[in-house]
Amino acid sequence: MKIADHQKVTHLDKNPGPLAHLDGRLPFPGLSVRPIPFHAFRQVGVVATRAWLPMLDAFER
Repeated sequence: MKIADHQKVTHLDKNPGPLAHLDGRLPFPGLSVRPIPFHAFRQVGVVATRAWLPMLDAFER
């Protein structure tokens, strides 16, 4: 008899771990997903930093 993919026994089935008694519930309240402020400008900050630091090095010479 062949076992279907959804019936395979995994490592977690054999060793459920320290949170097994929670039955899928986590010990902290759920939080809503919020966007990171100014994340859209991250690439601009990287480019500006890559230009700024070599300029500071040039002034120190």
